Amino acid sequence: LKQNLRSLHYADGTPIDSVWVYDDNESNAAIWGRLYSWDAAMHNSTSNGTQGACPDGWHLPSQSDFNELISFLGSSAGWKLKETGSQYWDEPNSNTNESGFSARGAGDKESVSGTYENLKGTTELWTSTENSSSRAYNLILYQGQGSAPIHNNDKENGFSIRCIKN
Repeated sequence: LKQNLRSLHYADGTPIDSVWVYDDNESNAAIWGRLYSWDAAMHNSTSNGTQGACPDGWHLPSQSDFNELISFLGSSAGWKLKETGSQYWDEPNSNTNESGFSARGAGDKESVSGTYENLKGTTELWTSTENSSSRAYNLILYQGQGSAPIHNNDKENGFSIRCIKN
């Protein structure tokens, strides 16, 4: 998908638990998408390439999928993945969006504090790849940085989802 997932329901119509919108302001969903826990993103599946919260015909990317994208784009992959200008990312930035991925600085929801953080400063995208029983891998894009590292984070954090067409 060329935008962050905004769904409140799985493809089968079941409501998604552990889904939020930044600052609990519903108007933010149209701009930034929604934030999901890893379990919500995976929809109780444990395999890579799973549909999870993605619509029919799409799946949650694995860590390997994001590594392949980053490798293809090269050392400045972060700049190439992010929307240009200052509407969706704080300045300074050198975003080019050469890839057409159009990432926006959607921020996140911290599981421990329950606070929303980093709007226009970061975006974190879940992968389907688990690190441990409490952690999973995610791609993170930072404002002002051209890197696109893969980290592992608490599965209860609220991060964005991008889906890949099957």
